[in-house]
Amino acid sequence: VTAMLGLVYLSVLVWFFRMSILHPRTFTKDSGVKIQRFAPFGYIFLVLSALVEVAFSTWLLLQYRFHHNFPNVEFRTGTRMTLFSACWTVVTGGAYSFLFIHPTWSKTPIASVGSQSIWVVITWVLWIISAGLLNRSLPSLFIQGVCTTIVYCGQIRSLFG
Repeated sequence: VTAMLGLVYLSVLVWFFRMSILHPRTFTKDSGVKIQRFAPFGYIFLVLSALVEVAFSTWLLLQYRFHHNFPNVEFRTGTRMTLFSACWTVVTGGAYSFLFIHPTWSKTPIASVGSQSIWVVITWVLWIISAGLLNRSLPSLFIQGVCTTIVYCGQIRSLFG
């Protein structure tokens, strides 16, 4: 399912990108042209890496729900917060990438530099909270030999990474 969502996102993004090439925006500086050309790659990286986190956290939550073997309640809460942060990044990052590329939608106030800066700060805070909750729930996760006592230790490390 995650791979399908990623392919749908990329295909719509390619369509928007082709449309923006056919109907380019006018810029007064060379820096605007460079930002228009390279900023979508930043959004693509954010959305695709968030989709990977959605897959990891969803799989872990489903395994813990079916087998009732999560390490502690704090870890389950941290995994849920990571899932929320990843979903937030996928939905809003995808929307901002389309707003940024589209020739007419990019002139709206929601696509301005200020609103994108606010979005970056909110997204950063959500990810910091998620990482903090995960780190607090299993502080000794990265000590050698601990993986023998924790179920799905490799997947938890992947989620944290």
